[in-house]
Amino acid sequence: MNSNRIFRFGLVALLALATVLAAGVLVVRSRAFHRYVLSRIIEHAQQATGGRVEIGDFAFRFWGLRADLHRIVLHGTEADPQAPLFRADRLGVGLNLVSVWRRKIDVQEIVIDRPVVHLWIDEQGHTNIPQAQRPPPEPVNVFDLAIGHLVLNNGEIYYNDRQTPLTAEVHELQTQVSFDPSKTGYDGTLRYRQGRVAFGDFNPLQHDFQARFNALPSGLTLSSMVLTSAPLRVTADARMDDYVRPSVEGSYQAVVSGGELGNLLKNKLLPGGQINTKGIVRYRSDPRKPLLDNLSIEGQLDSPELAIDLPEARTRFTCCR
Repeated sequence: MNSNRIFRFGLVALLALATVLAAGVLVVRSRAFHRYVLSRIIEHAQQATGGRVEIGDFAFRFWGLRADLHRIVLHGTEADPQAPLFRADRLGVGLNLVSVWRRKIDVQEIVIDRPVVHLWIDEQGHTNIPQAQRPPPEPVNVFDLAIGHLVLNNGEIYYNDRQTPLTAEVHELQTQVSFDPSKTGYDGTLRYRQGRVAFGDFNPLQHDFQARFNALPSGLTLSSMVLTSAPLRVTADARMDDYVRPSVEGSYQAVVSGGELGNLLKNKLLPGGQINTKGIVRYRSDPRKPLLDNLSIEGQLDSPELAIDLPEARTRFTCCR
């Protein structure tokens, strides 16, 4: 009899537990709970950024610890709601549970699909970046965060500085970054196509750009930097030490088309022909000095041939290397 009672009691307890778990699953998967969680995510995002946040939908998978946010929009202080400060089709985050007892979770992967940024500065220096509603948290050390893999797909950036005046656009922005635990650093690539920079009354500079980089706690190294456009092609590398008070040293090589550069600058006095230049750039941060006083450039310039074509004079200079 006692064994039967124990069996029946255990069976009832098991059925009750199964009922609670089933009810919990139904609640978690219900639309009402889904909308509640989405509203809480939006609320926390708005408090952290100070801007108005829109999120179309989200999905979370307990198996594999992955969260995906869809149709994300962050509005700043811009007047045009069709050009928000930031928007993206999808933000995916993959997590890795390292230790339950220490509550340690690593960020295994971050994927951002088609992010678009609109940043502007008016004549008084005000930007469309909102102010957070609460004090910012302690800064996070990205090297301690150890993001395993960061991917940015098909991004766009629009920049408009009315003080300068300067406008810039970047299309087809792609970034791949991987964390190397043996070096406690990040290795990555960055490239974009159809870049466009317009300064003052000059013609816009259309260009493509690509670079590789390595970021360590001690500093940042940029290698294989290549900027290509009609007026010029520039290859360069640089090393920066100390993120707080940076010290930078780099080298460059450039091939410039005098005629195309003259069209860019709207200056017919510039000679045509090919100009070659290379040199070293150094920068030492010193807050007591103006920016240009901290910068030094050592280089050389040569050309196999230069041509001047003016109504008053038409001549050609040819030299040997």
